[in-house]
Amino acid sequence: MEQNTSDKEIISELFVSRDTISERLRSIVEMSKGVVHIIEETGDVLIEDETSLNNAERIFLNLLGKYFSYKSGFCDSPTMQLGDIADKLTVPRTTIPAPMNVLTSDKTVSKSEKGAYQINMENYKKTKELLQKIRNKIFGAEENVS
Repeated sequence: MEQNTSDKEIISELFVSRDTISERLRSIVEMSKGVVHIIEETGDVLIEDETSLNNAERIFLNLLGKYFSYKSGFCDSPTMQLGDIADKLTVPRTTIPAPMNVLTSDKTVSKSEKGAYQINMENYKKTKELLQKIRNKIFGAEENVS
């Protein structure tokens, strides 16, 4: 089927390059420095100063770290089950659904058909906003990474 050139030109306004996607990822990684740590030998995720963060923020950072670990080839999936998240945060499983609902309702986190959760990297703006809020809590409001 032949495409009308003018249709393609109109639709091309929606195109985004892989370079743009890479730049977004680079920006999120830059903002994550000092907050999310990936153990080089294992891909395990460590979060800086979790005590100052609420459960939604801790979940978000652990899912973000899991995504980075996945993209680095340390694991087969960027997802985590509720039980795994509760274990990682060392909290009862019953405390996870409420903060998870906050993260999924603002589309910072998405839920798969199998009930696993992962960071929603397509929601770049929300991801960046939440990461900046967390950085402000950990490092102080005067610190700002763009």
